[in-house]
Amino acid sequence: MNIEKVILLPYYRDGDEIKMLFMKPSNPKYGGYSFQCCKGCIDEGYSSEQAVLKEAEEELGLTSDNIKNFDFLFYDYLNYNDGSCSVVYVYTAEVIYPNNLIPFHYETGDIKWMNIKEVSEQLRFMQRSIVYRVYNRIK
Repeated sequence: MNIEKVILLPYYRDGDEIKMLFMKPSNPKYGGYSFQCCKGCIDEGYSSEQAVLKEAEEELGLTSDNIKNFDFLFYDYLNYNDGSCSVVYVYTAEVIYPNNLIPFHYETGDIKWMNIKEVSEQLRFMQRSIVYRVYNRIK
């Protein structure tokens, strides 16, 4: 069964370094123990753009008035151990004020800005290839 999902990779430039924002679920039932991309399903009646902005506010505390250069980059597929698959629409957004975030939803336990080295050490394994593709497009 294919499920349509969205991923947002918010970023900002800190000198020559690119930092991206990730979330860690407050409970493993919301997506595991590791830091991961801001993501979610596209609810009925939502476009992929609306869905990804809703997830950004809920999971990261990132509001649409704090971003610029909001872009759809590509779609990809995530395959799960149970044989299911998700079509994932991947977006980026440059964050204007990285420290100006609102409180996030209860399903998020923590958020963290990471550079690409930290991504390779701390991010959920199945999402790393998507993050590397995005990083190479925005650097």
